[in-house]
Amino acid sequence: NVTRVGFAVDLGRKNLPLIRDPEILAGVETLVIESTYGNRLHANAVNAEDQLCDIVSRTYARGGKVFIPSFALERAQELLYHLSQLIIAGRIPKHPIYVDSPMATAVTKVFQEETEYLDKDTQLLKSKIGSFICPNCVRFVSDVEESKKVTASPGPLIVIAGSGMCEHGRILHHLKQGIGDPRNSIVIVGYQAEYTLGRRLVEQQKEVKIFGDLFERKAEVAVLNAFSAHADRNELIEYVRQVGPRKVFLVHGEQEPRESLAEALRDELGCDVYLPVRGDVVEL
Repeated sequence: NVTRVGFAVDLGRKNLPLIRDPEILAGVETLVIESTYGNRLHANAVNAEDQLCDIVSRTYARGGKVFIPSFALERAQELLYHLSQLIIAGRIPKHPIYVDSPMATAVTKVFQEETEYLDKDTQLLKSKIGSFICPNCVRFVSDVEESKKVTASPGPLIVIAGSGMCEHGRILHHLKQGIGDPRNSIVIVGYQAEYTLGRRLVEQQKEVKIFGDLFERKAEVAVLNAFSAHADRNELIEYVRQVGPRKVFLVHGEQEPRESLAEALRDELGCDVYLPVRGDVVEL
């Protein structure tokens, strides 16, 4: 017998810039799908730009810096796209935007060169200004010495740096210097795993450790859920509904959202749902 297995372990969402919308897998009998946000709903992805505009405008009005911990692949480029749109529309001023991540810099170059893989909105922006980012506002930080100068420079400005969960990378140096300033903002635009500094910031903890030292958090923390690249509970359920598999295996999620999504899929779609753990062997 032959069975068709489909994998949707980093599903994505509709209406995100740059990348195309998720495709529905056809003829799949067994679906392995993520459950990252199996118990949560996001703000509409089309609201992401407005959310970003609000926090940047507030911070600029205070003369502060906007620190955005970001994943280097897709998220950093998505932020640059939205910030460029806001600048072009005159919704935020043309203050410096620093990309302080060698990997994000390299990936952005690939996005710039391979636009045929991107969605129509992104290609339209490139046809207008020759790029999907505002080249006269965005500055790619080349080395550690330049990164130190950005850290020491006054606001208003924006820094996009890795790592996305604030566990490693240059974002830690910026946070160390700026987290105690109430004029500044830390903008969370992606999933923050348990026990990470990013999760502690999401939880609005008053004191956090950076490089082993304790710092009082006075900077504003804004969590922009509309930026999530992972599908939320309703989007996951709808995707499974459209694929129509007989069996569903839920992976890539903490236990609570996995169990919540499993219950919903069983109740709403009547699926056979499995929650595999490391080492499980399944016969299809």
